[in-house]
Amino acid sequence: MTLLLIRHATAAAHGLAGGDFVRNLVEKGHEQSQRVGKFLKKHELTPDIVLSSPVLRAKETAEILAGEGCPKPVIESWLACGMRPETALRELKVS
Repeated sequence: MTLLLIRHATAAAHGLAGGDFVRNLVEKGHEQSQRVGKFLKKHELTPDIVLSSPVLRAKETAEILAGEGCPKPVIESWLACGMRPETALRELKVS
């Protein structure tokens, strides 16, 4: 199995009403996500599953990747901000 870790694309600045959880992608972030999706497809790196944080900018990034041929994202609460690496390792072993 190959594991790809992709960080969300460029998002709106900090300080929005609603906090960090609702920061969305800016136009540049949408373009970045599309380029990554096209790159994955071109190089036959399309994953079998896409896991995403419930944070808006991460979900938007994953949904754009899905529009470029990746699977629809599975939203996992344990991927939210502040997750400890030990949590990720434990959850990935269970999946």
